[in-house]
Amino acid sequence: MSKDKGVGGEGQSAVQILVDELCGELGRSVAVDNPSFELLCASAQVGAIDQRRISAIIDRSPPPEPVPWMLSHGIQDSYVPVRLPGNEEFGMLPRVCFPIRQGRQLSGYLWLFDEPPVSEKEIEAAGRTVSQLADILGAEDVTLQDRAELIRELTARTVVKATALGAVEEAVGLGHLPEDGRFTVHVLRLGPSGGATAAARAKDPQLELSRPRLGRPYLARYTPGQLTIVSRDRSSRDASTVLASVGRLVRTGGLEVEHTGSAMAGSELELETARDRAEFAAAVSALLGDRQAPLMWEEMGTWRLLQGRPLTRQTAYELSDDARKLIQDGNREGWQTVVAYLDSGRNVAATSQKLSIHRATLHYRLERVRELLGQNALDDGWRAVSLHVALKLHHALQLRVGRR
Repeated sequence: MSKDKGVGGEGQSAVQILVDELCGELGRSVAVDNPSFELLCASAQVGAIDQRRISAIIDRSPPPEPVPWMLSHGIQDSYVPVRLPGNEEFGMLPRVCFPIRQGRQLSGYLWLFDEPPVSEKEIEAAGRTVSQLADILGAEDVTLQDRAELIRELTARTVVKATALGAVEEAVGLGHLPEDGRFTVHVLRLGPSGGATAAARAKDPQLELSRPRLGRPYLARYTPGQLTIVSRDRSSRDASTVLASVGRLVRTGGLEVEHTGSAMAGSELELETARDRAEFAAAVSALLGDRQAPLMWEEMGTWRLLQGRPLTRQTAYELSDDARKLIQDGNREGWQTVVAYLDSGRNVAATSQKLSIHRATLHYRLERVRELLGQNALDDGWRAVSLHVALKLHHALQLRVGRR
């Protein structure tokens, strides 16, 4: 996450020399990734090539989609070479993956195209290179532990108002945050990946999140089930790039991003507030069941009125006596009609179309609601707003129950 590469200068040169020598010996392209599948170095192109290698060389990191498929072959847990078949969906030719380990510590992967098939003699030659690479990359990983703890601690200090100014200044000075851009806090709720092995599920992603990377750096703090990210973005594209990178990295630890909440901060002193807002946005995203995109605080509308309150049915009752009466009346059709009516700004035509019912049917349902709540329940501004928010919360809770 700093401006330098994933291996120190001397280490990078030594890795490149070994990779080039192996390429010359085998007459095959050779590539070395770190455990997050980010390219550390590659040989000259010889023979077969596919879209993943092209993307890795150009972008310095693979697209996120193939990562779960690659991990499903057990390469993260293996101590011996693993053959991966070709995959047309991801534009990947067959490969042989050589895990690079120093003892139990996984430091990276060496890759050879398996087309034409890699011979046993070639596997032996690659194995000798892997042993040398393990010494170089393993030495780099020793200092990575200290870096990971520093970044974790800096992130924690950054989102506390009393320590934010000093933490941001230190993070910028050490290259862990950019000098420019608007602060954004992202809170990611994590769950186990469906295809993860037991070993991968036990992995703390903080180490991979803390590797030096190309591009704009960001701060990250992992606690069980959650990631807090502090980035400094010049545009929405910067923020999207950070989240895409983080999503891919946590997959290598056997985890999956389930829901994301984000909030912007105008200055260092607003980061604590942004963190609280991002956490609430992530909670609402989980309630709504939206895994597709981060829920931005700035785009949450009236959901923001519920910050600081538990997202429960009791909160819905406390917000609006009308909502409590309507829900406890047991007429699901009634409260769902009210939600659609208020969502549509009390527009009869739009509500009828949304519910696929005749206008006369809509008027009948609304009249039944007014008989229960009173004639002004849907028209009095403050009363209707409270009813609307309460019913939206209740509706989301009902949908969550249905998804289980």
